[in-house]
Amino acid sequence: MLSSLPRNNNSIAVVLGAVWGIENSLPQRQGPVLFFIFCSEILFGLHILVLAILCSVRDCEAGDVRWELVAVVVKGDIVTSKAIFTGIDNSDPKAEGAEIFRNSRNHVKAIASVLKFSADENNFKPKEHGVKETSEAYRGFNTKVNTFPGLTLKERNDEPLRFTGDREQFKEEVTAYYKSLAGKSNVAAAAFVDQIPKSSDGGPLGTRELVLVSIYSDERNTVVLDISTINVRLSERDGAIEVDPQNTVLDQIILSVNQNVLVANAETLASKLPSIDVKTLLDELSTNDSSSNELDPRA
Repeated sequence: MLSSLPRNNNSIAVVLGAVWGIENSLPQRQGPVLFFIFCSEILFGLHILVLAILCSVRDCEAGDVRWELVAVVVKGDIVTSKAIFTGIDNSDPKAEGAEIFRNSRNHVKAIASVLKFSADENNFKPKEHGVKETSEAYRGFNTKVNTFPGLTLKERNDEPLRFTGDREQFKEEVTAYYKSLAGKSNVAAAAFVDQIPKSSDGGPLGTRELVLVSIYSDERNTVVLDISTINVRLSERDGAIEVDPQNTVLDQIILSVNQNVLVANAETLASKLPSIDVKTLLDELSTNDSSSNELDPRA
């Protein structure tokens, strides 16, 4: 769990200089957190991640607890991505520079800038690269985002999923276990399904890592970022691409925006990070057509 922001400026440059390339007075996450992230990324870098035996009570009668090997998750070499926005966007479309970070009303645009910077630094360009996007680029992007001092870990969920091979069941399963602050878990599930081609898209089959980047904002300008992944095995039958029956895991990381950090360091952030509108950001982080990326801002 992330602790309170430290006041020791000597340690700040470690994250901002070595990790983020921004040397200023932004607060840093404490050492144990960085060590955790470092170790996690080493594990994520392995192509095979064997999960521990978990206790699953799903589909069991009351009191009937079943022990099972939930999944042996093979990390995909190929990554596809979808980015969506849910909630209310109060951003001023004319806001520029430091005003994007100084005014909490514009913090949706501020996080779009953080994501754009993180993606560019690691050559993570799902729209441009398509099914040739690599897991290495995604890992770098994920690490960059998770070490940004203006984001705080809110929650992490690892939910076992069971797929029967039916697309509709896939959507229902993800809808049931994806945690959406906007109450739009069905939208998130649809975004995952959109990444599964119905016919060959030119990319290799086998296991693919499906990534969902979701930005949420409410009427109080509280902004939350959610990055989730599902590794799924695909195969081709009679020219159609199908989801293999399998057990896997929904890995969901929810980060909340620390408004104080953005406001206090508005000038520095504006001078270092690119400015981008949310709609363009969603398009760039989506492998396929982005027509359904952005919901009605008042939905």
